[in-house]
Amino acid sequence: MKKILRILCLVLALSFVVTAFAACGDKPAETTTKRPQDDDVPDKWANVNFEGEKLRIWINDYMGDADAKAAGADSCLDYMRGVDEDDDSGSNTVLVEANDRYEKVLSILGLENGDVEYTMAGWDGNCDSILPDIQALNAANAKDGPSILIHENYGLVRAGITGLLYNVYDNDQTNYFDLTDKGWYLDMMEENTIDKSKIYMLFGDFFIDQFRMAYGVLANTTLIEERYRPENGGSGIDALFDHVLDGTWTYDTMISIADACRQDTGGNWDSASIMGVIGSQWCVRSFFATSGLDVFQKDASGKVSYITDITEVHDWVDKFISMENEPWFSYNWQDTTNSSSKSVNPNRDTASVTFTDGRAAFAIGQAVVTFESALVQNMSDDCALLPNPRYYTDVESTEFEDVKKLYGALTSDNANSGGILINAKANEFTLASAFLQLMAENSENFMKEYYETNLMIKVNQSDSQQQIQMIQIIHDGICSPMSMLYDNYCSKSLGDPDTYMTYAYVMYKSLNSKSNTFASDWAAQVNAKIAQWNRIVANFGNMS
Repeated sequence: MKKILRILCLVLALSFVVTAFAACGDKPAETTTKRPQDDDVPDKWANVNFEGEKLRIWINDYMGDADAKAAGADSCLDYMRGVDEDDDSGSNTVLVEANDRYEKVLSILGLENGDVEYTMAGWDGNCDSILPDIQALNAANAKDGPSILIHENYGLVRAGITGLLYNVYDNDQTNYFDLTDKGWYLDMMEENTIDKSKIYMLFGDFFIDQFRMAYGVLANTTLIEERYRPENGGSGIDALFDHVLDGTWTYDTMISIADACRQDTGGNWDSASIMGVIGSQWCVRSFFATSGLDVFQKDASGKVSYITDITEVHDWVDKFISMENEPWFSYNWQDTTNSSSKSVNPNRDTASVTFTDGRAAFAIGQAVVTFESALVQNMSDDCALLPNPRYYTDVESTEFEDVKKLYGALTSDNANSGGILINAKANEFTLASAFLQLMAENSENFMKEYYETNLMIKVNQSDSQQQIQMIQIIHDGICSPMSMLYDNYCSKSLGDPDTYMTYAYVMYKSLNSKSNTFASDWAAQVNAKIAQWNRIVANFGNMS
């Protein structure tokens, strides 16, 4: 009990800015919540009242990511509305806390539960169907269609580029957005626009999905404690956490620890072997997005262009290939498995199963949601969740607040974000802005509950404080570089068929062959990519 209380105190001492998703428990429409006491309502909301109005939300409830499904990812609507503690499902304290937030927000706005109407998406995961679906939603708005659109990142970025979402910074409608509030990811929103005066995609604490779908590294702390010892340059898990906290958690550090932990059986990597590092091809996007490199660049005026000299990226691919050449370091390019057991989804989850079998020191390219999965929680060894290692090795400060800025955590293209449909009426836009702003502003208790309940279950108890710091670093590093959404995903529906060769695709070719041809392959495509990008920019520039 003392241990639990100590962990809770540590959690309560931290302030998280995480992306929050939403909720499933149905409550009777007539149920209302009394307006909070005046002391609980900031002055700017004191005279706000939308009584009698309707808020319509179209929400994509399709969990397209197989890893998230295997990990037991909940509906986004579950994390928005939550469940009442008196409901049958009220034992889920995270969703109860989500419901408390939801009820508070509605009460401040003067709304009842029945005033918010949800339409669940019937999307089948086909990228080509996204734009027609959103165009149809905009057309439906004239007949009381939705105002808020919740969709996966690669759907929202297409909607923004093609003029289907409001620019929340610059329009003639009254709005309540304050994107400087700690509940918003302003840097991430500005990163994914061509003009900082235009914000279309909304990333913030009104969703939990961006955090749950942020990528990190799973570490088998039992193996590391046993094998990463002074005789091979380490001192167990304390040394591992120290590397993260002093900024020396790099690719090379991960390799050295993996080398100390691995075990082969006469050179045959069979069911008795212990891999050093294992992961799927998706870790390429995660590691590249947090490497400090990119295929896009911005000049002093903010103009965005493709990088034509790709030498540094070429070197990065070489580094990955050098790691791949280690016999005990596998990216599972062909979706094969070294595990003695089978995954829930053998095509995507082989790395997780090998790790949870206790047969790998590290599993890379693993989303936060994997840490809360039954697969991980039920493994016999202790484990920890770490940020991605760093590519660059420079460290200017060992202060925690400075060091934690060195690491990055890419969010999946399947993470859900939000936007407001351009055809929403003026009053609907205003209400939508107030609702989303209040959801972001009032998410702190909800996020603490999620962290304590869902992420602190499987932790080596002697290292609970360090694990709190690790997850805080992952949270603070949440990102989605422009190249991920505009090059890697927009190419699927906005590009010409002849230019659909994304940077990730070119990297996969090099890594599969273990022969780095990235620079030459990219050079062969870059002129077509630049022409494609110029068309996107021209389209973007014409939007209001």
